[in-house]
Amino acid sequence: MKNYKLIAKIKGFKTLICNDPKKALAQLKKIPGIKNVKEADDEDQYEIAIILGDAYFYNYRFKEAIKYFEQALKNSSCKDRFICYYRLGDCYFEIDKYRKSVDCYKKALSDKDDISEDILGQIYHGLVMDYMSMNNFSSAISEANKIIQLYKNSKIELEKELYQSAFSAISTCYWKLGDSEKSEDYFRKTIALPNIAQWILEQTYANKGHRLFKNKQWNEAVTYYKKAIDITDSIKNKRYFKTFIKFCNKELRKTM
Repeated sequence: MKNYKLIAKIKGFKTLICNDPKKALAQLKKIPGIKNVKEADDEDQYEIAIILGDAYFYNYRFKEAIKYFEQALKNSSCKDRFICYYRLGDCYFEIDKYRKSVDCYKKALSDKDDISEDILGQIYHGLVMDYMSMNNFSSAISEANKIIQLYKNSKIELEKELYQSAFSAISTCYWKLGDSEKSEDYFRKTIALPNIAQWILEQTYANKGHRLFKNKQWNEAVTYYKKAIDITDSIKNKRYFKTFIKFCNKELRKTM
């Protein structure tokens, strides 16, 4: 006999998972039979699997989330394959399985024609991060340019940040590819962006410092590390940048 009350109770956790994922997961785990709701039909089964996947996902328990999203995909009645692939892309990135992450993001893109711009940009951003982690910088540039085209006129805060970070990513990618001229061009484009997010500007200055550090341009590296220190609110980041400045100053004293 189908347990309608149990199924309705589980589905009622959708909002709580977004608002208070820790509380939602704790309460879900207390529900008897939550991991194997045999009374549910196929459609309810995949929905419950996605709900459990989201509960673990928003609690940063990605390996457990993967199990439930993959379970939902195995269900022939699953109507939310797009969201499963999208979540799996995020999960696999977080556990450093970048190739699997790319595969899932691409499946998400091919599974749905009418993806909203906010989600589409986040998938492109995920692909940028994956490709950079795999040292596939040409592909990362291609995905970053898609973000720039998609959000160039956006007024939404998150979308503007993805747009800004795409410029910074392209600058880093060109440097990794050995094209210092294009890298510098995109660095200048990044810092010239209006109302640039603090964390992106900090990251951009720090990356510029790292590039100069690697080239043993100690004075110039110090300048950009100091710019990053002036911007950041993170004590940890300040200490991190200061270790590079200390090393640069040590190398500079050797030349005196």
